[in-house]
Amino acid sequence: MFDMTWLLLIPTLVVLSYPLHAAWLFRRQRRALRPATGCPQGCRISVIVPVRGLDEAVEANLASWLDQHLPEPWELLICVEDEDDPVVAVVHRVQQRARGGHQCRRLRLLITGTGSASLGKMHNLLSGIAAARGDLLVFVDSDARFPDLTYVQRFVRPLADPAVGLVTCYPAYRGARSLGAALVGSAINNDMLGFMGVTGTWRRLQLAVGTTLAMRRDTVQALGGLEFLRRQLLMDVTLARQVSAAGLRVHLCPEPVGVHLQRSTVVTALQQADRWHIGMRRVLPWPVLSLYLGLRSTLPLAAVAAVVTGRLLPVALAAGFIAARVAAAAALDRTYLRDPSLRRHFWLVPLVDLVMFASAMSALLRRRIWWRGRRYEIGRGGVALREITGEETFAASGSRWAGAKS
Repeated sequence: MFDMTWLLLIPTLVVLSYPLHAAWLFRRQRRALRPATGCPQGCRISVIVPVRGLDEAVEANLASWLDQHLPEPWELLICVEDEDDPVVAVVHRVQQRARGGHQCRRLRLLITGTGSASLGKMHNLLSGIAAARGDLLVFVDSDARFPDLTYVQRFVRPLADPAVGLVTCYPAYRGARSLGAALVGSAINNDMLGFMGVTGTWRRLQLAVGTTLAMRRDTVQALGGLEFLRRQLLMDVTLARQVSAAGLRVHLCPEPVGVHLQRSTVVTALQQADRWHIGMRRVLPWPVLSLYLGLRSTLPLAAVAAVVTGRLLPVALAAGFIAARVAAAAALDRTYLRDPSLRRHFWLVPLVDLVMFASAMSALLRRRIWWRGRRYEIGRGGVALREITGEETFAASGSRWAGAKS
C-alpha cells in the first residue's frame, strides 16, 4: 500500500520549482507583449500615494517617488485624510526645499478628509484618482521605495499593449534588524515571487501586490471606476481578478520594489499576518488558497505524521522541505531580490512557516483585523463591514488582539 507520508514530497517539489516558475512566467510575459499602440509613450502620468502616519524612512521613500525621470508633465499626489497627520510636515518640508523647481510644481498634497464608509487607504486612493490629471495612474504604497530613477518608466511600459490592463510588482523587504521585521520580510521574500510564478504559469495571473500598481485611465473607466474597492481588504487581488474578468492581462514586473523595514515588533508582524490571512480566506480563488495552505501546512503535517506513525520518515521529509525552502529563497534572492540582509535570516524559515500556519488556521475562525491603528470587521468577499469603535474593542478585551496597537 502506498505510504501517504510521501505526499509531503509534493510541497517540497513545488517550493524547489519557485525560481523556474518565476523565470518561466517572465519569459512568457515578454513573448505575449504586443507592439506598443497604447498610451505610455506620450501619456501624462499621475503617481498616487495614499498615506497615513509616518512609515520608516518616509523621506527617503518620498525622494524616490519625486525624483523619477518621467516625461513632463507628470505629477505626484500624496493623499492623506487629516491635515494634522505627521506626514504632512514631511511633505511641506520637501516642498520647501524644492520651492521654485520642477519638483515643487509636480508634488501635490491632497487632504482627503475622513472616509467614514471606506478603508482609509482606499478613501485616499480614490480621492487621488478623482483629483489626478494623468491618463496613466500609478498607485504606490507609502512604505515603497523605487530602486532607481527610471523604475516607473520601465514599470508602466507593458501598458502600451492594449491587452494589458494592470501592471503589478513583487516587493522585496530589505534591511531587517528586529525579529518582527525579519518575520515579515522572510514571509514575503521567500514566498511571494515564487508563489506568483507558480499560479501565473499554470493559470492566468489573477494575483497582484498593492506595493506598486499601474493602470490606464481607460481601464479604470472600463471597470466602471474603482468604487467597488472602497471597503475592500486585499484590494490588489480583487482588482487583479476584475481586470482578468474584463479580458485583460495582469503583468508582473520582473524587477522588485523595495520596502525598507528595519524595525517592527513581533505583535505588529502577527497583526499583519492576521490581516493577510483573513483577507486571503475571503478573496483568493479556492485552488490558489488551497495551494497556499498546503505549503504552509507541510511542517505541522509532518510532525503529526511522525507522532502517529512513530517513524523518522516524516521528520526527514520535513527537513528536506526546509532545505528546499532555503535553497529556493537563496536562488530567488540571488536572481531577483538581491537583499544582503536576507541571508542572515534563513534560520527563520521553519519558524516563519509555523507562525504563518497558525495565523492561517486562526483566520478560518476570525473576521476582525487591526489596520493602521483601526479595527475592522471583515465580511464575505473581503469587504470591511464596519469599523469597530473603541467601546466595542474595550468590551471585547478578552480577545487576544484587543488593545493591541498597529
